[in-house]
Parts: sequence; C-alpha cells; structure tokens
Amino acid sequence: MPLPAELQSFFDTFNALDDPRLERIKLHSLPDILFATVCGMIAGCEGWSDIESFCKERLEYLRQYRPFTHGVPSDDTFRRVFRAIDPNQFSQLFSQWMQQWYRADRETTLAIDGKTLRGSQDTGQKPLHLVSAFASEARIVLCQRKISEKSNEITAIPALSDCLDLTGATITIDAMGCQHAIAKQIVGAKAHEDAGIQGFLVEQGRDGSLKFFRVSFSGSKVGSAEVEPISGFPPLARLKSRYKQR
Repeated sequence: MPLPAELQSFFDTFNALDDPRLERIKLHSLPDILFATVCGMIAGCEGWSDIESFCKERLEYLRQYRPFTHGVPSDDTFRRVFRAIDPNQFSQLFSQWMQQWYRADRETTLAIDGKTLRGSQDTGQKPLHLVSAFASEARIVLCQRKISEKSNEITAIPALSDCLDLTGATITIDAMGCQHAIAKQIVGAKAHEDAGIQGFLVEQGRDGSLKFFRVSFSGSKVGSAEVEPISGFPPLARLKSRYKQR
C-alpha cells in the first residue's frame, strides 16, 4: 500500500542516517528500528522494554508500512542501536523531518527552555538535559540540543537558532536566556538595521501585584536594551484569544 506522505518523508529523510553496525551482524534494518521507536514513543512508551512490548502487540499494524522480516527487535537491540548512532546527525535529521510538516505563521510562539529528560539515566550515564524549541500552537518540538555536563543552557540556546526560522515569531525564554549575546544571535548578522526582537518581563511586588515591561533589542544596537512599562502581557492575551476561538 502507498505510504502516507508524512511517513514517506520520514523514511526518505532518515535514509541519510549512518548505520554504525557491521553488515554481517544486522538482523533488523535501521528503518524498521527507527519506525518502531517513533510509533512506540507516540503511543506513550517510556523505555525500550515498553517499545518492544508495544511492537509485539501491534506487529500486524506495523507490517502495513515496514516488512519486519525477523519480527520485533528486542529491547537490547533498540538500546544498542541508539547508543551507537551519531546523536548529532540523528537530531539534525529529526528536526529536518519535523520542519517539513510545520509551517510557521506571523503569530507563531516558540518557547525555548531546558528540561531534564525523564527516564534518560542509564548505567554509568547521567540524565540527559536538553534545550528545546517548542511550537506552542502546533504543540511539537522543532529542534533540541543536548547540554554538556560542564556547560549550561546559555551555551546551548544560540545553537537552536541555526535550525529554526524565527521570522515573525514570538520567542519566550526564561531569565537565564536573557543575554545580549543570545539576542544578537537571534537577530542575526544578516538582519535589517531596523530589525529587532522583543521580550517581556514580569515583576511581582511584595503585595503580590504584577507589573509588566516590554524589553526591546534593536538590530543595530543589540548591546543595549530599552525597557518600558506596559499595562498588560500581549503574548498571554493573544494566546488566550486564539485558544478561545478554538
């Protein structure tokens, strides 16, 4: 049966992923393993054993799209393969695949934040900490970068702009990311001299009251910022309006 366009693009994109295994010891194809993993994660699996169990229960369904000639890979096979593949190459290809099906509009909100990935701790390995760009309206992660154990989110955030189209987007970021260097990276070297980005600050008084401020970075004067009080929080009001319409 013909593959859906989204699935066909998945296989076409990840066809470029290098398979580090020796040819003579391959039992399961890399596309089978990747497809099974994505399906398992979408279904809510939280580990390799869960993915193996899910695939065994849904093998007939999975074979509509991939042969799975030798059945379902074991949880150890999933684990070994994903330990061996190049994580940077995989991340780039995954972001490339996701952005093929995501079209930003002028009211897109991208939330950039760092989180520790639950269940990522393994034998001799610390939990994985990632910085991700999350498209709020579409509810998908467009790009993410691993944070080095000897680094922090500040060094990882600029790398996200290399794989994202930020044109016209409202970017939300926590206090740690409010750095002039990050603002300059987002504006970009090719930005028009009148281009700029805006952020919003919320200040809570001792009495619990909230004050809102707009922070503007000029494309030609990224080294300085203008702060002005405002009466409300525009991104929040806009998001409430959009979700109310739904």
